[in-house]
Amino acid sequence: MLVRQVSTEVLASLQGDKGLSSDRKRLLDLVDVEILPHFDFPRMTRLAMGGYWNDATPGQQAILVKEFRALLAHTYAGVLSDYDGQRIEFAPLKLLPGEMQARVRTAVVETGGDSFPMDYLMEKTPSGWEAYDVVIDNVSILAIYRASFAFEIRLGGIDRLIDILIEKDQKAGLL
Repeated sequence: MLVRQVSTEVLASLQGDKGLSSDRKRLLDLVDVEILPHFDFPRMTRLAMGGYWNDATPGQQAILVKEFRALLAHTYAGVLSDYDGQRIEFAPLKLLPGEMQARVRTAVVETGGDSFPMDYLMEKTPSGWEAYDVVIDNVSILAIYRASFAFEIRLGGIDRLIDILIEKDQKAGLL
């Protein structure tokens, strides 16, 4: 499936180019080309915003999607910069004909043998399978962001959240 293909390609890039994990710009390019096209960022942002999504104007929604994508790009690049020979194991996927959603179960195995589960919640869209959440060690990243976003919105509204996301993107770009 898609997750196996993308994971294999990304790990092959990291293994084949030892300098890649320490080059932030090249990592961001890798993430942008190989990983992010397979995520449904409008849906992810809507889920992360929860009920506040409907309070945002269309202009704010567009900025939120763009900045959430940037946030996750930097997050993935940061994770890949820590690559040290980890591998990914895939649980068998049992998908019935016509199913439109799937949970792709994987485990990230550290070089010392420890592992943790990392699952991808996927949906079949007109453009193919796309991820809309990642569940790491049984914790949804969208649930984490939903709590964080709600906190910032309660403190200063949607514009405050947008400002914070833009600031994080700018700081991460300086790394």
